[in-house]
Amino acid sequence: MRSATALTKQAVLPCCPLCAAPALNTSWRFATEPDHDCHCRYQNEAAYTRAMAVLWREHQATRLLLEKIPPGYQHCAFENYRVDATNRLAWEAAKHLERGQFLYLWGGTRLGKTHLAVATLRRLATPGRPVKFWGEVELFTQFYSAYQNNQQPPDPTIYDLLVLDDIGKIKPSDYVYTQMYALIETFHAHQKTLILTSNYDPLTAATRLARGDADAAGPIAARLGKDLVIQMGVRMAKKEVP
Repeated sequence: MRSATALTKQAVLPCCPLCAAPALNTSWRFATEPDHDCHCRYQNEAAYTRAMAVLWREHQATRLLLEKIPPGYQHCAFENYRVDATNRLAWEAAKHLERGQFLYLWGGTRLGKTHLAVATLRRLATPGRPVKFWGEVELFTQFYSAYQNNQQPPDPTIYDLLVLDDIGKIKPSDYVYTQMYALIETFHAHQKTLILTSNYDPLTAATRLARGDADAAGPIAARLGKDLVIQMGVRMAKKEVP
């Protein structure tokens, strides 16, 4: 059985899963809606229906995943990432990251850190395991809003896989610092996957998160760098231990 996806002019629809014939229509609202330029639907109905059901489940899982990713990053994947000598180590680390590990990508702007983080999220996401992408500004804003309005704050620890983008840019309040520390500790203790991007190395980002408190920054930096820390934008980058 061949599982392929054809790109038509108007929509992305699956080819026939049995013979790879192209789809003839542009709507896919239920598993067997797409018609194909072949006779497999009628000549081998049982196999065709089972195969289309598999493709439909994959399609639904992808759609639900993309809803967790900001529109500006939904295109990010390993297939369209440009690899060179300054990002190859990060690319390899992201491609081989295992569940339960932390990945910390850091370096200057426009290096593809977020692209790799989203690509890794897409690779590791599986149906039934909740995932989330949060930029630091958005997450901190939600924390602040909940605190000011006496509401329940967002709970990032409900996710099995989390991307935190651009950490270290904002000086948090005591309340937000407590929430972030709890998040990092929970992901470590429960062996959840945490992918972080930053302009700063782990110790600097942790110091900023801890509002300059060196005693508090040390344990945070140790957690952030517990598995893979990759500096991007430099040749011959090496794994670092904060």
